[in-house]
Amino acid sequence: VGKSSCAAAAAVTLTEKEGPVLLISTDPAHSLSDVLQSRLTDTETQVKGTKGLYARELDMAGWFNALRKRLKEKAEKAFEGAPKAGNDVPADLLYLRNLLECAPPGIDELAAMSVLTDALVQERFKRIVVDSSPVVMSVRVVELADTAKTWLGALHTVLNKHRAKGLADLADDIAGMIKHVKRFEDALASPSESRFVVVTRGEELAASRTERLVEYLKERKLQVERVLVNRVGPKSTCEKCENRRKLELNAAKAIEKKIGLPVTMAPALGRHPAGLRELKAFRTAWYALSAPPAKIKAA
Repeated sequence: VGKSSCAAAAAVTLTEKEGPVLLISTDPAHSLSDVLQSRLTDTETQVKGTKGLYARELDMAGWFNALRKRLKEKAEKAFEGAPKAGNDVPADLLYLRNLLECAPPGIDELAAMSVLTDALVQERFKRIVVDSSPVVMSVRVVELADTAKTWLGALHTVLNKHRAKGLADLADDIAGMIKHVKRFEDALASPSESRFVVVTRGEELAASRTERLVEYLKERKLQVERVLVNRVGPKSTCEKCENRRKLELNAAKAIEKKIGLPVTMAPALGRHPAGLRELKAFRTAWYALSAPPAKIKAA
């Protein structure tokens, strides 16, 4: 639907208006490098041509695999001298192995949670913009906190029990992660700290999916600021093109009426905007589907 382009355009604009912004991609199919025309990695990088935009494409699987490898190596070393196989393997070593080998699905997205919380705590940025994973994976991140706390809590209990065997640092690291998860939960629940913008298309099928996603977020008392309908065609003398544009506008109006949220329209450009100049022009072309209420205008 073009959410990476929209996230990048928003981040570029916010940087110019408010100051330093961190733009993070948690989508495994990273495309921010292409959109920003800047080589990005899993290390925070300042985007060329900007005074305060920093971007990062998270390698969540790599982050979790490194964590799991470190935990496994430290655990095996802590129980050095004890049987490594058979019936005499220490129960706690077996428990740690099982926790690491049978980690809950999606637990690698702890990486996103950790990076976001670090940025929140450090307060170096005015805004953090997240180019999230596709809908199913985005939903999983929202649901991850409880699962993560249970899994990390089980790890911490065993590691803390064997601090004297060289596992103190790991136990402290895991305790820090548990605090991060709680901080992440608090941020999600706070309208002053986090807001969701749902990017969609002006199509009937997309509209129904958008409605379900917004309902899901609202049920969890999460703040949904608006819906952004992307790639809306321009006015045209071509009858077919104009009919399509009217269908897109009607779909957007239906979304606004049914969901009860402001709808912002973003134009179709013929191709994805790329580079700072095109992203700025793209963002400038966004417009509200409906005029805001009079009291908001006065404010």
